[in-house]
Amino acid sequence: MEFTIQGLEWRVTTAENALRDTELRAPFSGVIIDRYADNNQSVQKDQSIASLQDLQSLEVSISVSERLVALANRENLGTISARFSALPEKRFPLIYKEASASADPQTQTYPVTFSLEKPEEITVLPGMTVDVIISGLGHSADIPLEVPSEAVFAKEGTEHYVWKIVGSDSLTVSAVPVSVAGFRENMAGIREILNPETGSSQPEPPSCWRETM
Repeated sequence: MEFTIQGLEWRVTTAENALRDTELRAPFSGVIIDRYADNNQSVQKDQSIASLQDLQSLEVSISVSERLVALANRENLGTISARFSALPEKRFPLIYKEASASADPQTQTYPVTFSLEKPEEITVLPGMTVDVIISGLGHSADIPLEVPSEAVFAKEGTEHYVWKIVGSDSLTVSAVPVSVAGFRENMAGIREILNPETGSSQPEPPSCWRETM
């Protein structure tokens, strides 16, 4: 009788464990944006079931050159803000979160991540593009600004130019003259500093990146 009771208890425990395995609990509150398994479908260990996004905790990642990584740190990043094309006149503050210590092998740039508080004025979803504007880095005109060499185009003679997005609709571009100081690997150094707002040269303009959230 004792062995029979133990056997029944083991079966109950096994059934309870199997029942718990039928329920999934997310580690945070969010929205399911994709499903990889159907109802009543058997799944295996470590199989992806769904993709969950936390819309209350947003992050913005940009890729910056090693020159800016060397010049900037958490204390002198200056003012950091995000700008969306739907509200071009509005700036949303960003908070530095982390920076990778390893460069991307293709672009030789370093990923930097910022936290963004969920805006009330606009609906922000993962995958949207955003302009990240950083001012106060104290860039010197004697230090070339590095950009991908593919972004620099040659004109007649020794003149060069880059294409810059202008206008609030982000659909218009303008050719802006630059002076190339030199090339290093897949990066080009330009002496003029382009103001992301006007395209003109300024002593200490903000730096601007367009990235995907």
